Amino acid sequence: MKIRKSTLSIFLILTILISTISSSFAFAADTIDYAAAVSRMKQLGIMESSVTNVTKDMTRGQFAKAVVIADNLLDEAAGMEGSTVFADIASYSDLSGYVNILLNKQLISGMADGKFHPEASITYSEICTVLVKLLGYADSDLTGTWPLNYLGKAQNLKITDKLVFKKSDKATIRAAAVMFDRLLDTNVKSATATATSGVIFSDSVNLYSDCIIQDNSESYDNLAKDEVLTNKGVLSVGDNKALLQVGATYRLKIEDAEITKVYGKVRQPVTVTVNSIVGNIVYYEESGKEKSMTLPSSITYYYHGV
Repeated sequence: MKIRKSTLSIFLILTILISTISSSFAFAADTIDYAAAVSRMKQLGIMESSVTNVTKDMTRGQFAKAVVIADNLLDEAAGMEGSTVFADIASYSDLSGYVNILLNKQLISGMADGKFHPEASITYSEICTVLVKLLGYADSDLTGTWPLNYLGKAQNLKITDKLVFKKSDKATIRAAAVMFDRLLDTNVKSATATATSGVIFSDSVNLYSDCIIQDNSESYDNLAKDEVLTNKGVLSVGDNKALLQVGATYRLKIEDAEITKVYGKVRQPVTVTVNSIVGNIVYYEESGKEKSMTLPSSITYYYHGV
């Protein structure tokens, strides 16, 4: 067994939980990291990478595509291309597939004139309705009338926390990115009553997994050349080996224990050359000088997956 004694990777993860709930539908937008949300949603393809002006309104067409990707329905959408019930959507366009699958799942509908209007701006009320439905909630789970019932549930679930809007306002691309970003980490509805299940949305649709790459065949003899050891188990890397750095955390698409897509890096490890370890103090060398760091006891450390 190969053991790398000279390298130690430290993973520091800081999570900030925001728990403030407002009693109205207007919020103070002073702590929202729009840029980070947009970056994460572009990484997953939920927001188009070519979009540069994220303060523009999101269109209904862009929203339909974003919902399909977030709900992991791309394959099903592709299979439903070739027909359309809306005169303003080409039957063999990608959009026809997106709209058809969402119509089939009763997530969206057309406008009063019988058209879809893919270039029209999407509203906060429409976004909240769809995202709440994606989490498993239906009209019967909510009190009141539309759209206040869905806006209220979205607020309760923190999807709209600290966003400033009125029910009829149009949503910008960056605001939609924040709402999708929060959707992915929100628990889906439980099968009983209106409680949450404890399963977050991204896991429920198998959209991605965040995995720490703990070892590859170069650092651990028990692994084949096309395998990596992660905190989710041993995975086959396929053509992605060159993209994966031991110690880093990646956002991955995993199917049947194989990494089929690397969305990008989530966290970068700190790598140091260790001189010695005394208790939980690590002495290491940097630029010819010996330094030290104390390993926090609150963090989980891994050695070959244990």
